[in-house]
Amino acid sequence: MSGTRKVAGLAMVAALCLILGNGLSAVAQAQAAAGGQDAGVGKQPYTMPEYNSYQACASEKVPATQLKCLDDFVSKYPNSALLIYVYPLYVQAYGQLKNYQKVIEYADKVIGLGDKIDAGGQYQALYAHCFAYNALSAAQQADPATAKAARDSAVAGLKALDAVKKPDSMTDDAFATQKKQIQIYFKLRRPSRTTQGQYPSIRLCWH
Repeated sequence: MSGTRKVAGLAMVAALCLILGNGLSAVAQAQAAAGGQDAGVGKQPYTMPEYNSYQACASEKVPATQLKCLDDFVSKYPNSALLIYVYPLYVQAYGQLKNYQKVIEYADKVIGLGDKIDAGGQYQALYAHCFAYNALSAAQQADPATAKAARDSAVAGLKALDAVKKPDSMTDDAFATQKKQIQIYFKLRRPSRTTQGQYPSIRLCWH
């Protein structure tokens, strides 16, 4: 399972170019499926109704309907252990709707879960933030706080990528090639601050 998740993580460059959050969704569903199996032997702190509610949301194919389902889930289970899978679904759904400010918001929620998310999950969320920033309008990108947050996400993404371990199913060369592609994407043009201490409008990540 972890090897599959990490391979999916290293494929995020291609996945996010097609549908933002596609890889995040795949990771979330795969992890939750494993979690559902563990729940039967008491390894997960959630109930079967809670898990089934999550699964209903994960199975929903219409983004707007899925978002309503996710909102209902979070309202009913605000402290659920399944939030580590729910938040990536928000990233996917808002990406499909091209609501990139919300993509950033929920990518940051994933990141905010801290050590509940492994390095691969952290890197994917940071990548989503960076990708979504590039999709914002020029006026939105020019906001100093938004630009700084995107820069910080790119820097953190590079660090998180370094912590992702090579899955057994990949050769050293293939793994190094995948990482290099992602490092290029995350690479920054580090902006200098203006005299007011603000960041100018910048393109922090590019294809």
